[in-house]
Amino acid sequence: MDSSISLFHVVSVIASFLSVSLGCFLLFIKSKPNRANVFLGLLLITYSLFFVPGFLDIIGLLDEIPHIIRLNFFAGTLVGPFTYLYCKASIHKESLIIKNHLTHFIPFLLSFIWFWPTLIKSGAEKLAIYNTTISEGSVPESRFILILLSTLTLLYTITSIRMVLKYLRHVKNMSSNFDPSFHRWLLFLSFTLLIPIIVVLIVILTKTTILSILTSILTLASFIIIIYITLTLRPKFFHHIPNQIQIVKKRSKYLNSALKENQKSRYQEKILSFMDHHKPYLNPELTINIFSKQLDISSHYVSQIVNETIGMTFLDFVNHYRIEEVKTKLADNNMNHFTIMTLAYESGFNSKTAFYSTFKKSMNQTPSQFRANCQNISV
Repeated sequence: MDSSISLFHVVSVIASFLSVSLGCFLLFIKSKPNRANVFLGLLLITYSLFFVPGFLDIIGLLDEIPHIIRLNFFAGTLVGPFTYLYCKASIHKESLIIKNHLTHFIPFLLSFIWFWPTLIKSGAEKLAIYNTTISEGSVPESRFILILLSTLTLLYTITSIRMVLKYLRHVKNMSSNFDPSFHRWLLFLSFTLLIPIIVVLIVILTKTTILSILTSILTLASFIIIIYITLTLRPKFFHHIPNQIQIVKKRSKYLNSALKENQKSRYQEKILSFMDHHKPYLNPELTINIFSKQLDISSHYVSQIVNETIGMTFLDFVNHYRIEEVKTKLADNNMNHFTIMTLAYESGFNSKTAFYSTFKKSMNQTPSQFRANCQNISV
């Protein structure tokens, strides 16, 4: 057994253990369970089918359980749907109704039928296929089928990324303050999944060798390791999902608005006056619906005026006032004994990440630098 084959088996052992253990943990976690964890757990269990044969081989049990070989080829059609459903379940407040998403599993059914002749082969025949794949780097299935499966997963992953990006834009317009760290995790996870898919496609489109098979396995394993590291460092991502909302279908924005120009001017003045005198932005839970009720103006009209007339998203509009509030407090020498985050929380922010990113974007410097500059000027 050469060094590359040995490394293949070592990676298979590690990836098998992590994918199965993490998958089962997420499927059966009892601490604040959520439906999204179920899909991520199923995704990891599906991935384990790429590694378990190598794990069983190295411990000498593959001869006893040969029928697990080649399961990964039709199970691979589940990677894309599970990734998509994990992202969708993480974004939506309501639980997904599985029967409404059964169409995503049609490729799985078709691949099951297609690979049925392989599945019913004898154990000896499946072992021969496995040994040929490992020793020669050849793949018995049609390259066209493999390209089709990989492309399907690629399309699902790209769709998941676009869905999360669309959600982030949506929530910024509807909420004045939110921590985007979890949804950045969704993006990072989806982008990470792109790497093994692209590598596998390259392997299929080029001459397959032992080294290229090993590269594919390594990139697949890296995806699982990243999930394990995130679970260790940021366990809250798997226990509580923030900022879940129901995404409504986007209409042509303000196309049929009945708001007249004189009303726009009057409502804009009312909005700005209310912000200056009543300071609703100090409420960290302020949303456009809460704000519109306080003003007694339709939320659609508020959104239209803030976007069209003032030229900001609702999030940027509210955070502009919060930043000005923080700047006033940071420049006040009588407040030097307060920490920066204390002043930020008092000004309406409820997330350190959101505050620092918003402040730096607005001022091109950190809050600490701003406070130090104010103190130097006052000396």
